[in-house]
Amino acid sequence: MQLDDFKTFEALYSGTESPLIPKKQTVDKESFLVSSGVWLEVRKQDPGILYYKTDIFQEDYKMVNMNRSSIKPIGLPLELCSSRQTPNGLSKKKHDHLLMLLQWIPEAFHDFYKNVPVLGQQGDDDDDDD
Repeated sequence: MQLDDFKTFEALYSGTESPLIPKKQTVDKESFLVSSGVWLEVRKQDPGILYYKTDIFQEDYKMVNMNRSSIKPIGLPLELCSSRQTPNGLSKKKHDHLLMLLQWIPEAFHDFYKNVPVLGQQGDDDDDDD
């Protein structure tokens, strides 16, 4: 994926003029948490509807209508803003660990790992335990 592939969706659901609102109930009035979904699907022909499954073997999708109004649907924007302008980097410690593992990685991929962006600040080792 490229940096521009990461989008921010805030304009879709924040503010009183936004076309969508986060809902916590399905169309069948069941409780819904996006974290419980293991399979999420959006369909071009049904803007604002989130289809989801809570089990990979579940046959039928459940639906959440995220549209602000079912009477007067508001159009969705065609373009979304990028979520970041610069790539995230790895901590220096994590990058050093990757470089130590190069002996087990085919040489054709070494340049990629050597050139991964590294965070410039000290103390950015949030996930040292990975």
